Amino acid sequence: MTARVSNPWLKILTGATLGLGMTGCGQLVPLGGPPSNQEALADHGIRVSNENAVIKDVESHGTAPLASRLEVKPEPSRPGPEEDLVSSTPQPSDSGRVQTTVPRNAGRPPMLAVRLPTGKLEGLPIGLFSDKMLLMRTNGSIDFLDNRDILSHRVTNLPFETQDLRTLTSELQSEFGREYRVRSALPYLVIAKPDRIGVWCDQFHRFHDSIRLFCTTNSIPLRTPEFPLVAVVFETRREFEHYAKLDQADLPPTCVGYYSQKTNRIVLYENTKSKGNHSTLQTICHEATHQLAFNAGMHQRLAETPVWVAEGFAVQFEAPAYCDYASRDGASHWPSSQRQGWVELKRDRQRFRRLIQEMIGSDEPFKTDTLNAYTAAWALNSYLSQRRSRQYVDYMRRIGSLKPFVEYSHGDRMRDFIAAFGPDIGILIRETIQHVERLP
Repeated sequence: MTARVSNPWLKILTGATLGLGMTGCGQLVPLGGPPSNQEALADHGIRVSNENAVIKDVESHGTAPLASRLEVKPEPSRPGPEEDLVSSTPQPSDSGRVQTTVPRNAGRPPMLAVRLPTGKLEGLPIGLFSDKMLLMRTNGSIDFLDNRDILSHRVTNLPFETQDLRTLTSELQSEFGREYRVRSALPYLVIAKPDRIGVWCDQFHRFHDSIRLFCTTNSIPLRTPEFPLVAVVFETRREFEHYAKLDQADLPPTCVGYYSQKTNRIVLYENTKSKGNHSTLQTICHEATHQLAFNAGMHQRLAETPVWVAEGFAVQFEAPAYCDYASRDGASHWPSSQRQGWVELKRDRQRFRRLIQEMIGSDEPFKTDTLNAYTAAWALNSYLSQRRSRQYVDYMRRIGSLKPFVEYSHGDRMRDFIAAFGPDIGILIRETIQHVERLP
């Protein structure tokens, strides 16, 4: 069996364009391991399936389909809305086929301890491939462990719980050093220069309020994020590029920020020329939308969320009226990156129709006609979320319930869209154009 999928690990903002990137995972195999490990997992609601499944030739732009589901809903206690949690110089802390199913009324699943040549890691195993294990850590990141490096593993008696906020803050402070400050602006943990940390906490907090208000106004359900949302703001592009290289993010030269589903962080940079300008604000709003959507139930991490849904929704929040939704009266509803693209695309309705039809069933247009695909995705999301909000909410619930690692086929994508919005693409396109033309 062969699969080709297109859900990216990275959402990379490159001015008006977004790129895709991740490392392919290879074959899938059963978890296997000692029977006692499987029994211990099963006792805590984790079902390990030994069905044979071999997925080969996975492209570098996707994840291999794996029938896996993780539902963990920690409820950690947290401090006030904004406070420094550690000093500026803390000490570092020490830190096939797999199906994981956690019943809602069951206890938390146990963590797996994995011994590597470099030390021990603990987390929740959410997938085991022929060459890699996927281990979710208590800070919300997902480690890709090379199976050749795993010396042993065992199920512990420790339940999987979200990492204590003070411990996470201390670890982040150690990671980024004395020149940066870590501050809580819940649900965010912001890392920035000490003289800019207050400004950035305010920016992220205001944006969070904006997207919450938008979703409440349009009846789009959001849950409380299970993990703190980490936002890293470097002072210079040099630092940003160095970090991205260590993060294995393959960024184009024009990239100004990105969100990684792997680390669950958004990363951007600010320099003396960009402080306070609109492009920097657009970057925050776009990437923070991705991060919140993947953590608040709109999208499912590791699932094949259609690119037109994820990107079209995020581009909306580049517009001033959405980035500061509480003050939207009189503000422009237009993302500056889309104005010229829309002028050109609306002139060619056949191209617009083709893009809409293709991107509903496939992510291919985002590779072959990137700029126009993002413009079409923004226009369609704007129309559906505001003019067909009840249908849009039902559709987004379906997208948010997609299972991780399971292929979302062309047929399934088309069926779900038509079930939500009807089969007449012609009416949809005409009404989308009318809606966009009326935007203030």
